[in-house]
Amino acid sequence: MMLFEVFIFITVISIKVSSDDGGWKKYKDHSYKAFDGQLNFCKAEEECNKMNANLASIHSDGEENFIVDLLKKLKTKQKIAWIGMYRKPGTKWGWTDDTKIDYNLWNQGEPNNLLHKEYCVWMFTGTHKVGKWNDDLCRIKGNYVCKK
Repeated sequence: MMLFEVFIFITVISIKVSSDDGGWKKYKDHSYKAFDGQLNFCKAEEECNKMNANLASIHSDGEENFIVDLLKKLKTKQKIAWIGMYRKPGTKWGWTDDTKIDYNLWNQGEPNNLLHKEYCVWMFTGTHKVGKWNDDLCRIKGNYVCKK
Protein backbone atom coordinates (compact mmCIF):
# COMPACT_ATOMS: atom_id res chain seq x y z
CA MET A 1 0.00 0.00 0.00
CA MET A 2 2.82 2.41 0.87
CA LEU A 3 4.47 1.87 -2.53
CA PHE A 4 1.16 2.67 -4.28
CA GLU A 5 0.80 5.92 -2.28
CA VAL A 6 4.36 6.97 -3.20
CA PHE A 7 3.61 6.23 -6.87
CA ILE A 8 0.44 8.36 -6.74
CA PHE A 9 2.31 11.20 -5.01
CA ILE A 10 5.15 11.18 -7.58
CA THR A 11 2.64 11.05 -10.44
CA VAL A 12 0.76 14.06 -9.08
CA ILE A 13 4.01 16.01 -8.59
CA SER A 14 5.18 15.26 -12.15
CA ILE A 15 1.80 16.30 -13.59
CA LYS A 16 1.98 19.61 -11.72
CA VAL A 17 5.54 20.29 -12.90
CA SER A 18 4.80 19.46 -16.54
CA SER A 19 1.62 21.55 -16.60
CA ASP A 20 3.28 24.58 -14.99
CA ASP A 21 4.36 26.38 -18.15
CA GLY A 22 5.41 29.61 -16.43
CA GLY A 23 3.46 31.63 -18.95
CA TRP A 24 5.06 30.00 -22.00
CA LYS A 25 2.63 29.30 -24.85
CA LYS A 26 2.97 26.38 -27.27
CA TYR A 27 2.86 26.70 -31.05
CA LYS A 28 3.72 23.52 -32.93
CA ASP A 29 7.10 22.27 -31.61
CA HIS A 30 8.15 25.40 -29.73
CA SER A 31 7.18 27.51 -26.71
CA TYR A 32 7.00 31.31 -26.72
CA LYS A 33 6.75 34.06 -24.18
CA ALA A 34 6.33 37.82 -24.74
CA PHE A 35 7.89 40.33 -22.35
CA ASP A 36 7.45 44.05 -21.83
CA GLY A 37 10.89 44.45 -20.28
CA GLN A 38 11.89 47.48 -22.37
CA LEU A 39 15.32 46.12 -23.26
CA ASN A 40 17.71 46.69 -26.13
CA PHE A 41 18.32 43.81 -28.55
CA CYS A 42 21.41 42.37 -26.81
CA LYS A 43 19.88 42.53 -23.32
CA ALA A 44 16.65 40.94 -24.61
CA GLU A 45 18.64 38.06 -26.16
CA GLU A 46 20.56 37.65 -22.88
CA GLU A 47 17.29 37.43 -20.93
CA CYS A 48 15.97 34.80 -23.36
CA ASN A 49 19.24 32.84 -23.04
CA LYS A 50 18.82 32.75 -19.24
CA MET A 51 15.60 30.79 -19.90
CA ASN A 52 17.28 28.42 -22.39
CA ALA A 53 15.63 30.32 -25.23
CA ASN A 54 16.46 32.87 -27.94
CA LEU A 55 14.71 35.88 -29.33
CA ALA A 56 12.06 34.42 -31.62
CA SER A 57 12.89 33.28 -35.13
CA ILE A 58 9.87 33.27 -37.43
CA HIS A 59 9.36 30.77 -40.24
CA SER A 60 5.74 31.07 -41.40
CA ASP A 61 2.63 33.27 -41.50
CA GLY A 62 1.10 31.06 -38.81
CA GLU A 63 4.04 31.54 -36.46
CA GLU A 64 4.06 35.30 -37.19
CA ASN A 65 0.34 35.58 -36.34
CA PHE A 66 0.80 33.53 -33.16
CA ILE A 67 3.58 35.89 -31.99
CA VAL A 68 1.56 39.00 -32.86
CA ASP A 69 -1.33 37.64 -30.76
CA LEU A 70 1.03 37.05 -27.81
CA LEU A 71 2.32 40.61 -28.05
CA LYS A 72 -1.19 42.07 -28.19
CA LYS A 73 -1.87 40.51 -24.79
CA LEU A 74 0.93 42.52 -23.15
CA LYS A 75 -1.27 45.63 -22.96
CA THR A 76 1.73 47.95 -23.14
CA LYS A 77 2.12 51.34 -24.76
CA GLN A 78 5.33 50.21 -26.47
CA LYS A 79 4.74 49.75 -30.21
CA ILE A 80 7.70 47.52 -31.07
CA ALA A 81 9.05 44.11 -30.05
CA TRP A 82 12.43 42.56 -30.78
CA ILE A 83 12.62 39.33 -32.75
CA GLY A 84 15.80 37.31 -33.23
CA MET A 85 16.95 38.57 -36.62
CA TYR A 86 20.24 40.47 -36.74
CA ARG A 87 23.38 40.89 -38.79
CA LYS A 88 26.94 41.93 -38.18
CA PRO A 89 28.35 44.73 -40.36
CA GLY A 90 29.12 43.41 -43.84
CA THR A 91 27.23 40.14 -43.37
CA LYS A 92 23.83 38.71 -44.25
CA TRP A 93 20.82 38.55 -41.93
CA GLY A 94 20.62 35.61 -39.53
CA TRP A 95 18.61 34.35 -36.56
CA THR A 96 20.05 34.24 -33.04
CA ASP A 97 19.00 30.57 -32.86
CA ASP A 98 20.97 29.84 -36.08
CA THR A 99 17.93 28.52 -37.95
CA LYS A 100 17.59 29.11 -41.68
CA ILE A 101 15.95 32.33 -42.91
CA ASP A 102 13.02 31.03 -44.92
CA TYR A 103 10.43 33.73 -44.17
CA ASN A 104 10.27 37.50 -43.74
CA LEU A 105 7.64 40.21 -43.37
CA TRP A 106 9.59 43.41 -43.94
CA ASN A 107 7.71 46.68 -43.87
CA GLN A 108 7.75 48.54 -47.18
CA GLY A 109 11.22 49.96 -47.86
CA GLU A 110 12.90 47.75 -45.28
CA PRO A 111 15.52 46.69 -44.52
CA ASN A 112 17.17 49.99 -45.32
CA ASN A 113 20.14 50.08 -42.92
CA LEU A 114 19.61 53.79 -42.33
CA LEU A 115 22.90 55.56 -41.60
CA HIS A 116 24.61 52.15 -42.01
CA LYS A 117 23.93 51.32 -38.35
CA GLU A 118 20.75 49.20 -38.33
CA TYR A 119 21.72 45.65 -37.48
CA CYS A 120 18.78 44.36 -35.43
CA VAL A 121 15.12 43.70 -36.25
CA TRP A 122 11.88 44.44 -34.43
CA MET A 123 8.25 44.10 -35.42
CA PHE A 124 5.53 46.71 -35.18
CA THR A 125 2.98 45.79 -32.51
CA GLY A 126 0.65 48.74 -32.11
CA THR A 127 0.04 50.42 -35.45
CA HIS A 128 -1.61 49.71 -38.76
CA LYS A 129 1.65 47.93 -39.67
CA VAL A 130 1.26 45.29 -36.94
CA GLY A 131 3.59 42.37 -37.54
CA LYS A 132 5.73 44.10 -40.17
CA TRP A 133 9.48 44.11 -39.59
CA ASN A 134 11.96 46.98 -39.41
CA ASP A 135 15.73 47.05 -39.09
CA ASP A 136 16.93 49.51 -36.48
CA LEU A 137 19.68 50.43 -34.06
CA CYS A 138 20.27 47.57 -31.62
CA ARG A 139 20.29 49.99 -28.68
CA ILE A 140 16.59 50.92 -29.07
CA LYS A 141 14.52 49.62 -26.14
CA GLY A 142 11.43 47.54 -26.75
CA ASN A 143 9.36 44.54 -25.81
CA TYR A 144 10.61 41.14 -26.91
CA VAL A 145 9.55 37.57 -27.62
CA CYS A 146 11.54 34.50 -26.57
CA LYS A 147 11.27 31.08 -28.22
CA LYS A 148 12.48 27.69 -27.03
